[in-house]
Amino acid sequence: MFRGELGRVLTPLPTVVPAGVRKSREALIASANREYPGFDVMQVREWRDPTSPIEVLLGSGPRRRDRIFDPYSGQDLGDRVPREPRSIEWLVDFHENLLAGSRGRAVNGIGAISFAWLCVSGLVSWWRSVGRRRRVARARRDSAGASRRLWYLHATMGVSVFPILLAWAVSGVYLSFPAPFSGLLDALQGGSAVSSRAAAVANQLLAGLVELHFGRFAGNSVKTLWAVAGTVSTLLLVTGLMMWAIRARAASRRTT
Repeated sequence: MFRGELGRVLTPLPTVVPAGVRKSREALIASANREYPGFDVMQVREWRDPTSPIEVLLGSGPRRRDRIFDPYSGQDLGDRVPREPRSIEWLVDFHENLLAGSRGRAVNGIGAISFAWLCVSGLVSWWRSVGRRRRVARARRDSAGASRRLWYLHATMGVSVFPILLAWAVSGVYLSFPAPFSGLLDALQGGSAVSSRAAAVANQLLAGLVELHFGRFAGNSVKTLWAVAGTVSTLLLVTGLMMWAIRARAASRRTT
């Protein structure tokens, strides 16, 4: 979620030599617009240190550019992070490809499909239990029913973050297996106005899936929420395994 922020923290800013009068914020934005037509300036970061360049974040649809400019000449000095630190590259490769190239990406995609099934089946299981209100009420009251309290904790966490987890699963399938989605998009490309509009909508939806997966659509508040949901998903794994272990132990006792 905070890949870009971590890259900036771990990559020191270059220095510039103060020369002449520092350009105004408006003039620097105008320089960025001239350098990158078609992109909009989304954010400008400035520092008090006179030897520090300014950072300009530009966007055009799903595309982003994070550039630095000389505040005195307005010259484009390149990417804010020319190359990500190796530690972040390793984490990204692990997340996307499980450190195993295309085979790891395929395994990741199968995991995303399985994760989507877990989300849907978990919601169905929870919905079936909604009618049994007494079970939930007993789980809250019963100090001796550890398994019931564990179930209630698991269900509450799962329902709370269900939309985010399902969005991750669906977008993870797309990111792992983009070819079928691209094929569908190509099939929509036709000569008619209707097919062109459908292709444009489909393209926006696919771009939106990427933004949704990484929480890039509403600033750091959404990224923070996404990070919390990621922690909750780990707790769901732990509580799910604990419930399975309790049931397996109870089943073995009945058989013996």
